[in-house]
Amino acid sequence: MTVFLSPSSKKYIVSQLCDKSEAEYMDELTKAIEKELKASGIDVYRSDTDATPTESVRRSNENNVDFHLSFSCLGQSDTTERGIKIYYPSNDGRSRDRARSFSANLKRIYPLPEKVEAVSNCSFIELTQTNAPSILIAICNINNQSDEKWFEENLGNLAVEIKRSIN
Repeated sequence: MTVFLSPSSKKYIVSQLCDKSEAEYMDELTKAIEKELKASGIDVYRSDTDATPTESVRRSNENNVDFHLSFSCLGQSDTTERGIKIYYPSNDGRSRDRARSFSANLKRIYPLPEKVEAVSNCSFIELTQTNAPSILIAICNINNQSDEKWFEENLGNLAVEIKRSIN
């Protein structure tokens, strides 16, 4: 199996709680996931932190990967919003099934499992333009103190559950 990991490159979205950007949070997560996947014998490609979504799609398609996984943070302005949303293209049953699997696994570790959901979406280029099945995970609100703390404390657990969902 070959996976493409695409962390957010949004350096302009900075947490109100600390001086850390969405791109930095998602790069940390991507590095942890990449380590887990490689240890399991899964081939991994990834975009760099400066890549646009269009560039990530191009690289993913060029490498003919089996699965494309993008990451961003949930909600940037509403400090009360919490949760994890797993977006998938509405016209792809394989992506929908993967999104549901990710949702089930992430509910096991997120403190508010009712706030973890798979959501159909056709507006994200990384969902609509990749050749491989794809999902985009919006993980936690970096401007919500509880979510930001949970993310920092559970980075390793997130990587393990995401790896489990890919297998």
